[in-house]
Amino acid sequence: KREKYSALGVQVVRDGKTQRTDSRLLVPGDLLYLESGNLVPADARILEDDGRLSALETPVSGVRSAVKKSCRIPAKAEEAVSGNMVYAGTLITGGTCLAMVCRTGDDTLLRQIRTPKKDYLPPLLDHAREYCRMLSLAGLLGCFVISVAGALCSISLSALLALSVASAAVSLCDVALALACLSFAKGLTQMEKGGVIVHNLDKLNRLARVDTVMCPKELTFPPKKPFLDSVFASGKLYSAEEPPAREVQEVLKLTLACSDYPRSLRGYENVTAAYLRDKCIPLTELTEEWFRVDTGIGSEGEVNAVISLNKDHYRVVVKGAPEAILARCAGYESDGKEYKMTPEAKKKILDAAQRASRNMAYLVAVASGITEEDSLRSPFAERRLIFRGFLAFRLSMEVDMAGGIYRASKAGIECVLSTDDPYYTAAGIAKSVGIISHEGEMISSQEIAASDRGMYVLNSGKYKVFLEPTEEQWLDVLRLRKEAGRTVLATGTEDTHLPLLREADISAVPAGEKDILRESADLVMTENGFQVFAEGIAGAKMLYFRLRWLLQLLTAGACSWFACLLIGIFAGGTFPFGLPEVLLGGVAGNLALASVLALFPMDRAILQQKVPVFGRKTFLRELLPPLLTGICTGGILFLCYFLTGSAACLFPGALLSQFLYACGCLYEEGAIRRKRFGCRPLWILLPVLAAYCGLLLCIPALFALPTRQQLLTTGGLILLWHGLIQLLLFFKPKNKKTK
Repeated sequence: KREKYSALGVQVVRDGKTQRTDSRLLVPGDLLYLESGNLVPADARILEDDGRLSALETPVSGVRSAVKKSCRIPAKAEEAVSGNMVYAGTLITGGTCLAMVCRTGDDTLLRQIRTPKKDYLPPLLDHAREYCRMLSLAGLLGCFVISVAGALCSISLSALLALSVASAAVSLCDVALALACLSFAKGLTQMEKGGVIVHNLDKLNRLARVDTVMCPKELTFPPKKPFLDSVFASGKLYSAEEPPAREVQEVLKLTLACSDYPRSLRGYENVTAAYLRDKCIPLTELTEEWFRVDTGIGSEGEVNAVISLNKDHYRVVVKGAPEAILARCAGYESDGKEYKMTPEAKKKILDAAQRASRNMAYLVAVASGITEEDSLRSPFAERRLIFRGFLAFRLSMEVDMAGGIYRASKAGIECVLSTDDPYYTAAGIAKSVGIISHEGEMISSQEIAASDRGMYVLNSGKYKVFLEPTEEQWLDVLRLRKEAGRTVLATGTEDTHLPLLREADISAVPAGEKDILRESADLVMTENGFQVFAEGIAGAKMLYFRLRWLLQLLTAGACSWFACLLIGIFAGGTFPFGLPEVLLGGVAGNLALASVLALFPMDRAILQQKVPVFGRKTFLRELLPPLLTGICTGGILFLCYFLTGSAACLFPGALLSQFLYACGCLYEEGAIRRKRFGCRPLWILLPVLAAYCGLLLCIPALFALPTRQQLLTTGGLILLWHGLIQLLLFFKPKNKKTK
């Protein structure tokens, strides 16, 4: 599925028919149809073009501007890049052409120029590999230290070497990378199910640190089927559930009169017509008594003004956002009478609009008036407009969308929204889902242009909703957020958004967008909605923490056995455990717990965890806590042996210690602050480990069966030690520098 969304789609001419196919299925001889915005999938010879063909060939030629291409440009032997060829990895910037595929795959010019690294691993797995190498070297160093200590204490070197090698095997340094790859694959699969396909694996750690998401409204809240919620008519707000009064019917019919009824209705017009039909209100007068004379079309192709002949008069009808329509009206209607528009009346209407917009409503206002003109282009056509009312359409909103924003805000992730909705609609939606708390966090394109630059930069961080920003203003928002130290995820749906996607820390586009957008993005979204961004960030964090927990668990486990053995050597030249204890308890137990952590289920609270900047130093810092914990745990295990005199007690004691470490010590804030200890798979594993211990302890050839008192003493000391660790984590000050 990931390949389905990440591979290029291309138009191929086969058997005289143009069809869209996967670029990976191309073979030499196929005919490609290419047009502006297409990313070329293979090296191809141009057969036909429209004379306006141009391409950006920076990947293969290094030229940073588009160059003219044509089938009439002769090829020259000394030129590596020919004018009558298009090359894989280049972008068609203008015109159209028909080209025949010459080279595909590794034979393309781009592949010959850029030979990929053979040992490439994503940064997360590469750091895990480096960590495993460090574990291996640390194991060798531990074996050397124990051998030297044994020689100083005159202990048999052969037995000591066997125990030290077995202790080093507890780290599972050879198996750890395989478990890390398994965890990595599980994380990517979970993110894919959440609606995000990672196109650029190098950006996973940056995705985990995203704290700002910039996206347009249609991607944050995909449009759902609206329904009529209320109608403002004659100075009153009527619920749509009530039988429509005469004045309500007039406002509804005027709205349809300013449309293409009955030929084609768009969105809210269709909902209005359906509502009137459901209420059995006849609409014959719209076709029999209204005769269209002139029509005004909006920027998106919708009808927003008409002049019609109605009852022997030219009647002009306009519709749009309430604030925009009110500014054009000379009067208003109330109780069936017309009055002059006053500031008080305007404020009353706007207050009603604000109340209606609180319930995720989209408002459409309508005004009409008698005119002497027969053309909307006349400046006198709208001189006597009377405000008739507005319709409030409720937008059904999925719980997951608002839930995603709530989860993100709790984790310190802000949503920065661009919208072309009217002011009150945008404010109502943004407030309802928790993006803003008041209108002071909104700003329009006109306000940005009119404001002082210094004051705007100073206050830019507080603005969360931008009304109809230009491309330059939206790009400026990104730059200001980055200058403030934020890690920004930005989305794009148009070719003009390419600069935005290039400058963002993480870029994302929907799966159905153009090839050039999908190929240049770090993430491909198979679904829309803010919950997709929240799931993607949480998935990246979960992937990072799984790898971290896995490696820290293995480090702490191996270190505890080394420390216990070393303390035993210096304490009296004795071995506190034998090979059965370290192999069956340390290696087998660590393998079982590490497998569970590698497949750790998604934690809903993971979004609130902070991920540090990833690097070699980060791993060295993260090595210290499990190293110290392992050393102290080794001391506790030796104390158990010293008090009980039973080496067999170390077998269940080490398993219990590792289990408690896996449950409670993997989050930095500890289990008390998290109010959670472990997870369901770990607790399911506990009885399995207990049965495993009980079965092996009953085999006389392996262990001398410990008494109940010895087991209780060992278990009590282990529980006391891990309880002390949790108290230390609870009182540990938070690291404010972690991002």
